[in-house]
Amino acid sequence: MVQGGEGVSRDQTGNPRFLQEIAEDRAKWKALVASDAADYIVCMYVCMVCVYMYTCI
Repeated sequence: MVQGGEGVSRDQTGNPRFLQEIAEDRAKWKALVASDAADYIVCMYVCMVCVYMYTCI
């Protein structure tokens, strides 16, 4: 067990607080990227369909 330096705040499980914050930020970032990617794919699909319709008509 590696001990943290002095002044490192710890949560109930004994892990350094910043590690928990990094994990939380990573989870939020993954959720954000997933939703953005879904929106982006839908937008790209709609745009491609529109362009296809306009060029073929």
